[in-house]
Amino acid sequence: MEENCQNIGVCPHCGKRLNDPIDEIPYKDILDHLNIVCRFVERGKKGFQHRSVAHRKHIKARWLEGHRLDDFRSVHEAQAAKWLDTRFEHCLRPSTLYRPANFESYLNHGASAPALAPESTLKAIEEIISLMKRSVSSPPAGMGGVIYRAGGWLPLKQRLRDDPSSEKEIRAALLVAWTA
Repeated sequence: MEENCQNIGVCPHCGKRLNDPIDEIPYKDILDHLNIVCRFVERGKKGFQHRSVAHRKHIKARWLEGHRLDDFRSVHEAQAAKWLDTRFEHCLRPSTLYRPANFESYLNHGASAPALAPESTLKAIEEIISLMKRSVSSPPAGMGGVIYRAGGWLPLKQRLRDDPSSEKEIRAALLVAWTA
């Protein structure tokens, strides 16, 4: 850091955000936002407490790197949009979201709007779901690779039969596999 840089704000020499006083880290605001975005209380869950030493440690570390409340909110919103009501929902917790290797990645990937799948891809996924519901014994020709990457024809078909509410998650898995 340059000699003339102040302790608060932006370095006039390099443009890097500098640390605000540690006492002013809004732990409660950050975790309240996570609890709201993930609908924990509304779904009968306790939510994350701002007094937790472990949560505070992760938040403080990201704060000292220069991230601020808006960054945390962006990560919460981006990951909740991707993971809420999927098998990855359990990852919506401070230890995952604020881990050094994850936070920056989530922040960068959440910054841009997700690309929409082409209409032809969505129609193909609808056809796959329809065939699964009709108990067709094998995947449509040319779709084997996508279905394999999404979890396999028989396991997906079995899951859809056993739990019809998993259709949304299966669609998402197929879409991810399609674009991989």
